Amino acid sequence: MILKKLTLAFLCLALTGWLGCSGTSEADDTAAVRQAVERYLSSRTDLNLSQMRVVVENINFEGDRANAAVTIVARNDPQAKMEMSYRLRKTADGWEVEPPQGSEAGAHGGAAAPKAAPESGAEMPPGHPQVGGEGGSSAPDLPPGHPPVKN
Repeated sequence: MILKKLTLAFLCLALTGWLGCSGTSEADDTAAVRQAVERYLSSRTDLNLSQMRVVVENINFEGDRANAAVTIVARNDPQAKMEMSYRLRKTADGWEVEPPQGSEAGAHGGAAAPKAAPESGAEMPPGHPQVGGEGGSSAPDLPPGHPPVKN
């Protein structure tokens, strides 16, 4: 009876140890997420990563999803930087940056595209100055000495 309990306890301990060691650690996932963000940014044709430093500031894991806060800093001007947030998902091949969702999403993983200017005659918020066109002045009030602005 004691041998049976001892064997069962040993098997449970061995199984727990094996399960704890078989999964990837958070440190491995953190490194993989950093690599995925760098791989994603290097695939972008509108960025010159040789002139930038990519810093993954913070990663929040949610199962097979992760959110990464990233700062991109110009190498020649540390004051020139932008902060981005990327959503990633874990696949069989590792972590991948998810493409932005919706038609309003920008190229950087979620920044909204600028809205088009309202058409002439469109209703403006209360107190908004008149915009050129019918019924309004063609130029806004300019500071004294400013050259005239042509439409």
